Amino acid sequence: MDEDNFDDFFDYLDHLEVIEAHRRRDRLFKRYIRDGENPLEFYEDVEFRKRYRFSKHVVTNVILPLILDGLQIGINNRGLPVSPLIKLLICLRFYATGNFQLVAGPRMEILDIVVRHSGSTHDSVIFDRSAVRVRFEQGQIRGLLLGDNGYACRPYLLTPVIYPTTQQEEN
Repeated sequence: MDEDNFDDFFDYLDHLEVIEAHRRRDRLFKRYIRDGENPLEFYEDVEFRKRYRFSKHVVTNVILPLILDGLQIGINNRGLPVSPLIKLLICLRFYATGNFQLVAGPRMEILDIVVRHSGSTHDSVIFDRSAVRVRFEQGQIRGLLLGDNGYACRPYLLTPVIYPTTQQEEN
């Protein structure tokens, strides 16, 4: 091998080291963008209530103290932890949009929860696609469900009669 080839080889190695250094630097210095606004300060009372369905007072003085023990609070800021207040507001916002369907049993156990549909999806469509409907139809769950008039009446799903015509329908 002649001397020029050695120079090219070492230049190539130097180039590889520079590329590897850039890769390491990019892995170490990730940039995180987070909205630093506090929703309690950012939104006026009316807008806050419209957005989260509760007043600021109820969120901070009633709901948050009730659930604070169940939320994990990070000891340090590793992994960009989310504060308990923000966790609560995320949940309230999710529930306020109506993008979920929950079926509870007689002892308040959750039989099914569906969260994959948008707010514009009708309740009956969500139920028709749910696992709990299949379980009722296969006889795995015994009992009755109560639904509003948006659902089709089924042997296991009772819905109100909108315009009762007989005494039995009224009762």
